[in-house]
Amino acid sequence: MDRESTVPRKVVPRWRPLLRTPSRELQNARGSNAIPIDERLISRFRMLYRIWRDHPTLENATEAIDSAHLVVDRQLAWGPAAMVLKDERTMPAVRSLANYIVNGPDEVPDQLFQGALDRAAVRADIRTMKRAIELDPRNALAWLEKCRLYTEIGDLKSGEKAALHAVSCAPENRFVLRGFCRFMVHRGKYEQAHGRLIRARSTRRDPWLQAAEISLAELSELSPIMVKQARESLSDGNLSAFHTSELAAALATLEAGSGKRRSSNRLFRRSLVDPTDNALSQVFWMRDQGNIAFSIDEKKVDMPGAAEARFLASAYKTNWPAAVDAIEEWRRDESFSFRAAANGSCIASSFLRQHDRAIRFCDFGLMANPGNTGLLNNKIVALCRSGKLDTASTLLHHLKSCKASDEGYVTALATLGLHSFRSGDISEGRRLYTESIRSAEKAHQKDAKFRALFHWAYEETIAGELSGEEIGKVMRSLDKMAGEIHPRRFTQELWSVTRKEIEEKNSSIREVTSQSENILLDNIS
Repeated sequence: MDRESTVPRKVVPRWRPLLRTPSRELQNARGSNAIPIDERLISRFRMLYRIWRDHPTLENATEAIDSAHLVVDRQLAWGPAAMVLKDERTMPAVRSLANYIVNGPDEVPDQLFQGALDRAAVRADIRTMKRAIELDPRNALAWLEKCRLYTEIGDLKSGEKAALHAVSCAPENRFVLRGFCRFMVHRGKYEQAHGRLIRARSTRRDPWLQAAEISLAELSELSPIMVKQARESLSDGNLSAFHTSELAAALATLEAGSGKRRSSNRLFRRSLVDPTDNALSQVFWMRDQGNIAFSIDEKKVDMPGAAEARFLASAYKTNWPAAVDAIEEWRRDESFSFRAAANGSCIASSFLRQHDRAIRFCDFGLMANPGNTGLLNNKIVALCRSGKLDTASTLLHHLKSCKASDEGYVTALATLGLHSFRSGDISEGRRLYTESIRSAEKAHQKDAKFRALFHWAYEETIAGELSGEEIGKVMRSLDKMAGEIHPRRFTQELWSVTRKEIEEKNSSIREVTSQSENILLDNIS
């Protein structure tokens, strides 16, 4: 299962369809030539091209461009692609592929990638890859794309088989190795990915793979092996700033973890000279963690493919509508990413109160991450807040099965408390929130305790269980607690929004006397 939720962000390789991978990322870092791809792929394409040239039918043109998108030099298929674009009978997916070949990846419409929730469409794409593999069993790129498609629909066992076939066919290829590593990170198999990288001879000279090795070593809690080679790569005048951007960001993250702030910031500045979108995202994420001591040119987020960076930049400025729009784009780019689905659902529900949108984020994420407790928790929260309590009830067993040793236990208890409050069982809601807070205290999770407390206060308020005077006492106590524990910036922003909503509802609260004041205040203190 994807364990992105439990680890800090690292410069783990992006994994897009080859169709959407910027051509600069496929170039040889030490020259202008593209990364060598198995000659059999080019030979197969040339055969299909000759068939189309002699018999220029729509079917033959489609076969040619389908083969061409697995070859680095996509312009080889310009003729068949141009023909496909002129034919009104062309299916939308084939037209998008032809458009990509003729106009480049930046011109491919996002609609091509918006149907990731349609399992039937993904299965059809898998069948296409199977046909390519039948024609050439050592087609590493087809095996890797097959793996990515299986990952989209959560069939990770089949995905892993395809990933292993891909690296066995092309054990030195950068694109294949990076895709393999990202898949293994999705599985939480960091050491297996790291081991494959250090066995590859190309890692010793390729800055892209060196960046991945450093990041995967950190995730595996191992000492990176390629640090010396990485520093040599950064000193190599033949390597462009773009090709060393992720390497500089990976080394900077490593230095920051060792407390070498000055060296880290110097390397982060270097990573921004001509950044990849991945390096740019790492810089913005590290700024959120308080590890960046210099200003960042915000205009860099306008670069193609920088959706995650745009999300991070917008969230930093608390521009939540822009943040969630950027996450929509990020999700289309990496539909299997837990982070995209989790952040999108949280912001949509908690800051924008767009609960149906939050549910859609969770549904997309759960397809690639079936049974993920974090996404199920977010979905239940959105369902409860939108009044869909019956649907939420069918999912509660996922949270009830959490154990005290599980990382999401505190949050699960609070969400069960939310469901009880919205279902009218106030006493059970209070019991569950209290248990959540006690568990947070036991685990020394001050931030989680604070979130549980102000969410509890909000539920007491909308249930009409607190008088105006009681609400005032609770709010003052929570403000004092925030000043003492210094919650994470995201939690502070969430408290600010929740506090405002409590104040707005306070004017319509009926004057009652209850025991809730003592229970809530006792837990705050």
